[in-house]
Amino acid sequence: MIEKVLHREMPYFSQWISGDLIGDIVSGRLAAEEDPLWELSGAESPGDYELWARNICGMACLKMILSYWGIDSPPLIPLAKECARSGGYKVKGDDVEGLFYAPFVSFIRDRFDLEGASLSPLSREDIVRGTLEGHLFIVSVHYSIREGKPDYAGPRGGHLVVVSGVDVSRGCFAINNPSGTTEETQRNSKVDFALFERYFAGRGIRINRPLKSSSRPG
Repeated sequence: MIEKVLHREMPYFSQWISGDLIGDIVSGRLAAEEDPLWELSGAESPGDYELWARNICGMACLKMILSYWGIDSPPLIPLAKECARSGGYKVKGDDVEGLFYAPFVSFIRDRFDLEGASLSPLSREDIVRGTLEGHLFIVSVHYSIREGKPDYAGPRGGHLVVVSGVDVSRGCFAINNPSGTTEETQRNSKVDFALFERYFAGRGIRINRPLKSSSRPG
C-alpha cells in the first residue's frame, strides 16, 4: 500500500513574481508596485499588479498544478482575470474578492479540461486519501501557516496552498505556499498533521489528476 507521495518536481509560483521579496512585501517594508519583476505577471501597470497580486494565491496554486501537469496557461494576472470573468473573483473598486470555489471548478473544466470538486467540509483524511490516489488539493489555511507555530490558536482559512505531498508514516503533508517568505516555507514545506489542523479551515478544492499529462508521476 502506498503511504507516501511527493510531487517534488512541481514548479513553484508565488502570488508575487519576486519570490525572494515576499517577506518585505507582506511585512509592508516594500510596496508590491516596487516589485522589479511585476511586468512578468502580465499586469497592465504596477497598480494593477498590486491590486491583483495580494488576492490571487489561488491562481498561483493553479499555475503550479497546470505547469506540473504540462498544461499551458497565460501569465498569472491574465489567468486571474479570465477566472474572474467566469465568476471566480469579483472586482469591487480597489478590492478583489475570491476565490469562489464553485465557479473556479467550472472555470478549470471549461478552460483546461480538468475535473475537480469544491469540498466543504473537507477532512484531513480526505486529503490524505486523495493525494495518495494522485489527485491534487488546493486547501484553505491561514496565511500564518508559514510561521508554523505549534501553539497557534487563531483564525483558520483565508489563504490557499497546494498540498504537494503526504507521508502517512511520518504524519505530515508537504505544501507549496504562494506566500511563503523563505525557500523552506515556499516549496514542499513539511507540516505535520496536528499543526496543519490548527490552520486548516476544513474546505478546499480537489483537482483530479488528468488521464493524460506530460508530467511524471509524483
